[in-house]
Amino acid sequence: LRWVRAWGLDLDPASFVGCRTFAELIARLYGACAARAGKPRWGDKTPEYVLEVPALRQLFVNCRVIHIYRDGRDVWRSWRAISVGPSNVFVAATRWARFVAAGRAAARHDPGGCLEVRYETLITEPEATLRAVCGFLEEPFHAAMVLPAPPPPGAARDRPGGDGGIARDNIGHWRTALPEWEQRVFEAVAGETLAALGYEVRDDPASPGRLARARWAIDDAGQWVRRRLVVDGRLELRPHLPSLILPWARLRVLLGLGRRLSR
Repeated sequence: LRWVRAWGLDLDPASFVGCRTFAELIARLYGACAARAGKPRWGDKTPEYVLEVPALRQLFVNCRVIHIYRDGRDVWRSWRAISVGPSNVFVAATRWARFVAAGRAAARHDPGGCLEVRYETLITEPEATLRAVCGFLEEPFHAAMVLPAPPPPGAARDRPGGDGGIARDNIGHWRTALPEWEQRVFEAVAGETLAALGYEVRDDPASPGRLARARWAIDDAGQWVRRRLVVDGRLELRPHLPSLILPWARLRVLLGLGRRLSR
């Protein structure tokens, strides 16, 4: 995969000779990244993995999963600002509710391997929250964890936390950043999840009709394809072909082809 090649690791096929499982192969790959940075542990913060926590816990038996959830409207505000993720509020609300539901289910069924952390509590009570996280990971807490750190090269200083400190006021900006109609649509789609997590929800959300939902879903799919296949205005298919392996594998499972093909 091109994003793995971009890590620039000094590895070749011989580096994986001793790997006999998928988990060992991935651990060797990520472990090389950690070793290069002088770190004893490695992790991955890909948001979509929250949908596969039970599988990950079976593959990586000693792993720990931390599910950080946040007010979905602020999540959508962040997605809008960086043009990554869903392209519209309907898809954003649907995806956020699905991700959060999966993470909460994993924490209920596997409390020893999964920890839930509320983002708003993390930034308003960082020391208490990080002490709980360290206890869950069986790692010692250090006071330096809550102190400002030098920003990495190229970090945007005008973004929350750009100075290395904790942006304690980075909560609830959706109230002024999102148009009123987007707030209502989000609450109509994901209001039950917001309320279950203790976030405020108005009583009169604007539920979108079937036509609007279909149009938004199609638009988001088109944006997904465009972002992955069009580079500098040109169609670049070859570099992205390896990235289609995982969607193809999932499609095979949905169509019931996996078992026949494996024979």
